[in-house]
Amino acid sequence: MKKIFLTISKALTVSILFLKIHFVFGNNNTDSLPQFTIKIIPHTIWFDYDPHFEMAYEHFLGPKKSFQINLGYWNNSKTKAANTYDMKLIRLNYRSFFRKFSEKKPGRGYFNTELMYKNVIEPNSLMAMDINNPIPYYTKFKVNVLGLNFLVGREYVPKDYFPAFDIFFGLGVRASYNYNEYEPPGYYSSSGGLGIGMLARGLGFHIMPSINAGIGLGIGKWKK
Repeated sequence: MKKIFLTISKALTVSILFLKIHFVFGNNNTDSLPQFTIKIIPHTIWFDYDPHFEMAYEHFLGPKKSFQINLGYWNNSKTKAANTYDMKLIRLNYRSFFRKFSEKKPGRGYFNTELMYKNVIEPNSLMAMDINNPIPYYTKFKVNVLGLNFLVGREYVPKDYFPAFDIFFGLGVRASYNYNEYEPPGYYSSSGGLGIGMLARGLGFHIMPSINAGIGLGIGKWKK
């Protein structure tokens, strides 16, 4: 019984020593991984073009997974309220990397599932149906877009914080509901409801394909 106790004690001592060595030195080996990135995305390319400034925060959930949230905004305020352009955007991303990150290879490809919502308010000029009344009526054209995209990309997260780099491209589907804030009697939309093909910003409800591509540049931090 005493021999068994001594054997178990030696095994526990060796195990504790091994675990201590692993935790002290393990994070300096290839098992270490990024902790987060903060990136600026100048503009994401869609089928339609909405100028905006976008920032992203990415948090790594494990060696091969991360979650990222993107916030986009732009406001082109001018003296006339009718010419004000306003855009807000949120994108939620769940990434699965093809391989684990390592200090020797801080760049990895990934597959990304993205849920996107965009709200745009832009000026719209309504024309009078009476040709003898050429005075236009200015209103706000409101655009609401919900999209689901599937992307592939590659991300580089350096040990020295800068520069973190991200490039991505993907396809998906989006649904939009667009309408004028107010249309007085005797007027019709001379813009907003017109356009050609998928680039049209039409009135009403639409379902269409989505293209998503862009680059990001920022800083990254690894776990100690």
